[in-house]
Amino acid sequence: MFESLSEVKGVGEKIRDVLTSHYGSEKNALDALLNKEFEGLLTAGIPIQKAGEIARSIESERLGFSYANALKTSEAREIFTRIMDVLRSYPQTDYGRIGVSLFHPTLDKGEIARRNRYTAGCAGLAKRMGNKTDEIQRLLKLITPLVEGEPRPRDLIVTEDPEIFSQLKSALKQKGNIIFVEDLSDLEFLRDSEFVRYVQRNASYGGSALELECVEPVYEDDLLLIVPEIVLSFYGANRECILAAIEIAGLADDPEMRALSKPLSLEVETISRLSHNGIDPSISTELESLKHALEQIDSAAQETLELANKAVTLKMSEMSLDGRGLLELLRTAQSSALLSSLPGDFTELVESEAQAHEGLLADSLALDKRLLRGVFATDNLPLELDTDRLTELKEHLSGEQLRLEYTLKKQIAKKLSNHTASVKGLVRKAMELDLRLAIGQFTIDHGLKPPVVQSQPAVSFAGGRNIFLTGEIQPISYVIGRSADFPGHSARAVVVTGANSGGKTTLLELILQTAILAQTGLGVACEKARCTLFEEIYYFGKAKSDDAGAFETLLKTFEDISNTHRKRIILADEIESITEPGAAAKILAGLLDWFKEDENTLIAVVTHLGEDIKEHVGAGVRIDGIEATGLDEAHNLIVDRNPSLGMLAKSTPELILDRLSRKADKQKKGLYTAILARFKK
Repeated sequence: MFESLSEVKGVGEKIRDVLTSHYGSEKNALDALLNKEFEGLLTAGIPIQKAGEIARSIESERLGFSYANALKTSEAREIFTRIMDVLRSYPQTDYGRIGVSLFHPTLDKGEIARRNRYTAGCAGLAKRMGNKTDEIQRLLKLITPLVEGEPRPRDLIVTEDPEIFSQLKSALKQKGNIIFVEDLSDLEFLRDSEFVRYVQRNASYGGSALELECVEPVYEDDLLLIVPEIVLSFYGANRECILAAIEIAGLADDPEMRALSKPLSLEVETISRLSHNGIDPSISTELESLKHALEQIDSAAQETLELANKAVTLKMSEMSLDGRGLLELLRTAQSSALLSSLPGDFTELVESEAQAHEGLLADSLALDKRLLRGVFATDNLPLELDTDRLTELKEHLSGEQLRLEYTLKKQIAKKLSNHTASVKGLVRKAMELDLRLAIGQFTIDHGLKPPVVQSQPAVSFAGGRNIFLTGEIQPISYVIGRSADFPGHSARAVVVTGANSGGKTTLLELILQTAILAQTGLGVACEKARCTLFEEIYYFGKAKSDDAGAFETLLKTFEDISNTHRKRIILADEIESITEPGAAAKILAGLLDWFKEDENTLIAVVTHLGEDIKEHVGAGVRIDGIEATGLDEAHNLIVDRNPSLGMLAKSTPELILDRLSRKADKQKKGLYTAILARFKK
């Protein structure tokens, strides 16, 4: 196997560096990939197409066979790509899309048998899911490879221990707010902080630090408790994925998923309230209350102050006429000395209303009344907010909020860290479920069945369907080579003739699909089939050029493959258009006669030159026909798309002319009538 990442196809210097950085070392990266942990390619940021290429390269090396070496022409590779595009439309996750791409053709019979068993199991699973499939697929769209969190605690973290300091820098990627205290003077850096986590291990200055109100002692040595955001950010970053995986486990018929999800199901509410770097305040009534108080305290204090002043004004005005006079005096005097010199009844009234409304303010913010004492200054009338006292109160509440957040974070992190292994196992199982359901549904939708693999070159199928077609499809039966399912037909070289638009190209594609799919281990789209494992697969599509260069290039291609004698199949679709019809028939006949002599080769040619070829080929070349028998009421060709073995069929241009004649108006009909008359002579 591979000794370095550079040996893997698709891994250049840039991707090697990305994978090495992501996994921590080149060895770790290579070990993970050889262990088929391909989701790491995605979390490392490798594009899915490139990730698929890397995964296939590793699998091909493991099997000792590269599908790219088998598909010898660009057209054959294009058909394989189209097959894979259909298959890749089934998974809901990128992991599943990589997984299905590993079903490339192989010559390993044992591997094909293993894949056939796996595919059958997948189809069984998809059937058992039944009406739950849509909901599971919706949830699978939320499944992504797990990513590491990016812990960013906003609190200042302080330690005197060099080992912990090093661990903190590494865990927070040197972006956290961390201070290493070396002497007492370093504590001055803490004074302006809202909240400080002071690690007590090997702390010589911890006692002095704790004299500061903002400092919270941390007695744990566990990094996950010093910085619980390490755990919380992992769960927060993967929250939707984790919650979806838990739901999937409840729907899927999978004992392992159920076992992994059981402890996690008790933590759904907690996980749902985690963000990328913290906790939702609603996770705790007390925390939510503190957050609300901090958000509302300024506006609530102002509103309550207005109520207090109205109450003071009203009650003072009701005390006596002298009281009203005094009140007017106070309004104009603006003198604290004057207020303090008033009779006791008036000062008691002011202080009483201030305290009462401080209590109302405390109730509205769900705070202890003692915290609000003195927030309304009684030195003057009207009453005023003591801004220093209010600022002090907000700082106190903010510190309490941060202290409570930290306590809750530690509790949650301690609990969730016990489930991280289960989370990773569950998400991996969910991704594997996506792959299994995709393979299973693809198998069901296209009626795939494992073919009988035989050593003697042949491709035969009954009830075959071209998977590129949709709607109502006529099943096709056909054979090239010797197959027990088609006794009496053993020709290794065949010519397919017949009606225009009769399905000749579709048949050729079906033969190619069957040959390729048989070697993928996915099964073939037939009721039953037999197939050889081919070392070389050639497919020549309809010629796109008729110049001399194209003709010469095609002949040179056949020259290159004429003497390899490996097990191979050659399929060619109307390649005669690259030269004159008379010469083309002789050339095709020569090719058929040449390759029919090689007992390891199958060759099938679609052509309109059936009659001409018949005059030139020797024994052992079978000419088959797809027959058109007429036109239906809508003037469409009536075609039996099942080829008649050993029967030449015409291209039936007269039927095309007849159709055009029936559809033409009277002025144009004469042209078609004149041409049709030529066919009757």
